[in-house]
Formats: sequence, C-alpha cells, structure tokens
Amino acid sequence: MITGVADWDADRFGAISLQAIAKHFASPAKYRLAERRYPAGEEVMEITRDASIFVVGGAINIRANDGEASLESGQYANLSEGTYFIRSLTAREALIVFAWLLPPKFRRH
Repeated sequence: MITGVADWDADRFGAISLQAIAKHFASPAKYRLAERRYPAGEEVMEITRDASIFVVGGAINIRANDGEASLESGQYANLSEGTYFIRSLTAREALIVFAWLLPPKFRRH
C-alpha cells in the first residue's frame, strides 16, 4: 500500500538529497538508506519491507496491487511491505532514496 504522499520540507531540512535524508533519519544504527536510479521510460519491480521512498531527481509512478501514485522530485511516500512497479516519468533517469527501519535484531545500540 502507498500512503502519506507529501512534499519534502526544504525550509526545515534543506534541499532534498541523500545527505539531507540521512540527517533526517539521524540514527544509522536503526535505519538503512539505499539510493537507486531508474532509467528513463523503464519500469522496474521492487520488493520491499515497510519503507519510505524519496524522489531526489526526476519523477516516478509507483504501482501496487491496491493502487498507484505519481511523485516528482522533492516528494516522498510510505510503502508497506510488498511488491511495487516503479517507472521513471521523465526523459532522464529518476533518482530515488529508500529508507527502512531495521528489524530490532539488526539494530546497533
């Protein structure tokens, strides 16, 4: 399920980037971040745990069995565990950052 589509608060957190997102998720012991690039016009299947997805560059469409959403640079959404199809909507690649809360047994204290 795709929920919580919203705009990144650049006034509060600065311009959206991997570094700004990492500061927002201040504890690397509890969160895992991954940067992904999606080629223009291609659709890619992703299987994910519960995550937040941030669009750092370009624009994407995310499809799941129960709905879809389009996001552009500076927006984010929450994804529940499941399979998603992500497609870049622009003539250039889309740059995405995923953020996952690590399961308790993998967190460093």
